[in-house]
Amino acid sequence: MANQTVLKAGNAYVVAVGASSAQSAANTAVGVRVVRLCATVACWVEFGPNPTATATTSSYLPANFPEYFVVAGNGTEKVAVIQASAAGSLSITEMTQ
Repeated sequence: MANQTVLKAGNAYVVAVGASSAQSAANTAVGVRVVRLCATVACWVEFGPNPTATATTSSYLPANFPEYFVVAGNGTEKVAVIQASAAGSLSITEMTQ
């Protein structure tokens, strides 16, 4: 039987998705290694201490499709987002064990 890791949802927050890159207000918490993202619209996301999302170099996130991303875990990362074609919202959930 394969070894499976189960994650628990922790802190969650929402960022408005628009025509300009917008960052999450908070850094991911220390010790958080995985975040779940789900957007109401197709968008592009970027991670880092001061990230800027762009349609040419960031990761694409389709609408209404949750995706899990690994983050540094040291409490310094934020998420930036920019719309692909329409405005909406991005839900960010910190996942813990």
